[in-house]
Amino acid sequence: MPSLHRRLSYANITATLALLFSMSGGALAASHYLITSTKQISPKVRQALKGDQGPAGAQGPQGATGPTGSQGPQGPAGTAAAWGIVATNGTTGNASFTAQSGFPGTPLNPSTGVYCIPAPSGTAGDAVALTAEGGYAEFLAQTTPNQCGTSSDFEIETANAYGELANLPFNILVP
Repeated sequence: MPSLHRRLSYANITATLALLFSMSGGALAASHYLITSTKQISPKVRQALKGDQGPAGAQGPQGATGPTGSQGPQGPAGTAAAWGIVATNGTTGNASFTAQSGFPGTPLNPSTGVYCIPAPSGTAGDAVALTAEGGYAEFLAQTTPNQCGTSSDFEIETANAYGELANLPFNILVP
């Protein structure tokens, strides 16, 4: 027994108890002070831990096309009697509709800058809406038939920015 008694000294018992308390206290501190949110970290520390953004990755494959949606409701019927886009290649006598609806014939171009547009039934003498095709700054005017020879045509004059008659394309709307 003397050898066992030599090993169980006050210092050995105190050291063993200190070791046990320190280990249990460390485990207690680790479970108690566990970081579960970035709000528990100082903003300065978070900024220091934040690295630079890396390069963008490769684009992924395109996904499947989604189903076709249902058709929307029919819009209200328009009220225009006729509409059209009148074009010319710049030479007199060569006018045509590039698109139109409601006009009974084709436009004529008897002289430079003058167009005779056939009026739809019941619209002779009505005012028309005119706009330059392509955003040009031309002057458009509806005139009393002089060169068209009939009151059932709309006579339209087109002029360039200097007021000179010129064969220019335009849109026409008969309300």
